[in-house]
Order: sequence, then structure tokens, then C-alpha cells
Amino acid sequence: MVALDDGYFVVALGSTTPLPLFDGATRYLGIKVADDPEMTPREELVSVPYALMAGDVIGREPELEILDRFLDAIPAEPAVALATRFEPLVKLLELVAARVGPHQFPEARAFDDASWVGYRLAEVLPLPLSIKQGMLEINDSDVRLSLLQKFLQQQGVV
Repeated sequence: MVALDDGYFVVALGSTTPLPLFDGATRYLGIKVADDPEMTPREELVSVPYALMAGDVIGREPELEILDRFLDAIPAEPAVALATRFEPLVKLLELVAARVGPHQFPEARAFDDASWVGYRLAEVLPLPLSIKQGMLEINDSDVRLSLLQKFLQQQGVV
């Protein structure tokens, strides 16, 4: 059963049975119901720091091979140049990455990509679930970073 928080929910995919499709490549989630067109926008599936070790699990469940027939790889979201006004956010994210260590933060880092930086900050910051979800749903990286920067300035973090 999935618990709702103000209409939002979080599901740890593969928490019961490991999913073989998470190999470190960027993946996006698209949702389609019945004959309706796929919902937009697609959401990037990302690791949270404590889940990155899941790639060390050995073995493959034969019954999961059926997923390969239904899942399509979705191209990565295009990189967006990071505006200089967001450099303090990059410094904060670099600090977080250094403190949690390479085994807890993705090795493939794109600190010059506004989209990547915004998504990673929204994931790692201790935000209420509904705000975190809202940040991850914003498609414009400049808007996402501007909101995060304003929030962090109000908190005296940057």
C-alpha cells in the first residue's frame, strides 16, 4: 500500500524485487493509462544517496525479464548551460557531494548543467515532500534554480 502526503506519494521502485533496468544510465518515467496518450512531462528517475549502492546487488530475477519487453529507454533531457548567478548553488551541491562521498553521490556529475544541478538539489535538500515533488515537476531549470536559491537565501544557507 502506498501512503499519500497531501496527494503526493513516493515509491521506491525495486525495493521489494530489484529491477534490472537501473544500470547507471539516465532513465525517465513516462506514464500512459489505457488508450490515452502518454502523460507529460516525463520525469527523470534518479537515485537518492542511500540507494546508489543498489547497483552492487548481484543476480537477476527471471520473472523480471518480462519488463524488458515493455520498457523503452527514453533519451536524456538536454543539458542547459548554468547561469553564473547560480554558482552558489553549485558550490553547495559540490559540498554535499564531497560530504556524502563518492559511494553515496552519482559519479557522473554535471555541475555546469542547470537542469542536473536543479534536480540534484531538489533531491538532496531536506524539503517537505510536497515541495520536493513540486521542484522536481518544474520543467524550466532556471525557474527551479531561482526558487531553490530564493529559499536557501531565506534560510541563510547561500
